[in-house]
Amino acid sequence: MDKNRRALEIALRQGGVIRLPQALECGIGKGAIKYRLRTGQWTRLRPGLYRIIDMDSPLDRVRAAIVGLPGAIVSHETAAELHNIPTLYRGLAVVSVHTQTTHFFPDV
Repeated sequence: MDKNRRALEIALRQGGVIRLPQALECGIGKGAIKYRLRTGQWTRLRPGLYRIIDMDSPLDRVRAAIVGLPGAIVSHETAAELHNIPTLYRGLAVVSVHTQTTHFFPDV
């Protein structure tokens, strides 16, 4: 399978993002990653985390946050929505992280 296709398949499961080790495992080298960033094909969200597909549903944002924030878990309204609990505000992307983890993650 083509390295670009493998990377896209990973990103599709992860809300449009891929981590550096995953890209390298697909056979995409650091030089190729730098090229994709420079040309705007990929967007660097934080060190070692790249958005390679624009996916912006709340569930996609949650998936991306879980991949990009170490130790993050789905929580609150988002967890309730995933479990189909009725009468709650839907469409939020809510995750919880350890207190020493950065709280910066675009769109979450």
